[in-house]
Amino acid sequence: MLRTADKRFRDYASIAMNYDIEFPNPFWLGIKINESEDNLPSLGCQIELKLELPRGQFSYSATDIWFECSTLDEFLVQLKMLKNGKSGSEHSIR
Repeated sequence: MLRTADKRFRDYASIAMNYDIEFPNPFWLGIKINESEDNLPSLGCQIELKLELPRGQFSYSATDIWFECSTLDEFLVQLKMLKNGKSGSEHSIR
């Protein structure tokens, strides 16, 4: 499970973390964690998304997106479930 304690992210805040998840039917999502904020606790990230569609390609990137740690954990759990062919209803979304 990807649930992590807030302290873990604080300890690694100076180290860039990357999550690259590739799904069948060309879909790619990259998340690079650049910094953390202890007050909320939250993480500052760079995001890149690429989708290949039958008639073209869609891409999105952002350099300064913030997530609460628990929200990012839940998002990554849901993505892994999708990749494994499981329904999101098997795990609650906050």
